[in-house]
Amino acid sequence: MTPNDLFNIFFGGGLAPQQRGGQSPGHTSGNGNQQSPMFQVICMVVVLLTMSSGLVGRDNSANKFSFSRSVQYHVERSTATADVTYFVTDAWDELHPDGTRAQAEFENLVEVNHIRTLVNDCEYQKLMGRRRAKSGRPACEKLEEIQTSHRKLYRSAMR
Repeated sequence: MTPNDLFNIFFGGGLAPQQRGGQSPGHTSGNGNQQSPMFQVICMVVVLLTMSSGLVGRDNSANKFSFSRSVQYHVERSTATADVTYFVTDAWDELHPDGTRAQAEFENLVEVNHIRTLVNDCEYQKLMGRRRAKSGRPACEKLEEIQTSHRKLYRSAMR
């Protein structure tokens, strides 16, 4: 399938049948499992929609805190378990009072997001390390530290 075929599928009204090796467009080879490119594209769209639908309706903690200070997120806090620094809005304390289950659950989400970010950063640093001269990998070092000192938290982040 060429880029032009993809363009035609989405903007040109479909894919024109192609004949290869003297076969008619409806002919299948030997095992009968040959599928049209249009069917493959439809399957990919269905898979992508299914994967993204899992995000709909979930409580998205990513818009309730930040790992960096900003105008909106300027109140600095740190988690009790792994001492991860994060920033929240002024209204955060009203929703998550100190010592409550809501605060503990929220901090767990912050720590899990932090670990997943470190995993991505570590992979990126490894990739860049292959292309450049030997350099440090601070995300990988921090990740190893968390793996050692907070095994249960690390395992929950990797699920």
